[in-house]
Amino acid sequence: MSFDSLTLHLLVHEFRDTLLNGTIRHVEQLNPHSITLKISQVTEIYYLLISAHPVHARTHIIKRPPKGQARSHFADFLMKHTLRGKITAIEQIGWERILKLSIEPVTDIIETPPRAIIAEFMGKHSNIILIDESTGNILESIKHIDETMSRHR
Repeated sequence: MSFDSLTLHLLVHEFRDTLLNGTIRHVEQLNPHSITLKISQVTEIYYLLISAHPVHARTHIIKRPPKGQARSHFADFLMKHTLRGKITAIEQIGWERILKLSIEPVTDIIETPPRAIIAEFMGKHSNIILIDESTGNILESIKHIDETMSRHR
């Protein structure tokens, strides 16, 4: 089964029912191209798998994630910017295979701009990207793409 835009459209509706207004409690990188987000609701805990695998790019809710990498720069970076943040919107960009999770970070003393996790499910071009929603700037991604790889970035 291929992961197409209709499948993502159906998943987005499921995610809105289960994950919207949830709080990100943990981020773990399972391998070089997959992460899980531990998301808590009032009575439930969900694990959202997001994979940018070149052949098997996908996203879905899993029961419990397998053990991931010992340390991961990308997961640590996501934790720093999204931990305890509230998921305020879940959307599919147009009818593309692009998922956007908008996150309102916890503010302590300094006002922190909203963040978004963008997951692109585009075969070998799949990626997971953290952006600053106020500026649209890319903060980090699971795959680093430079101008020699893609002139459109």
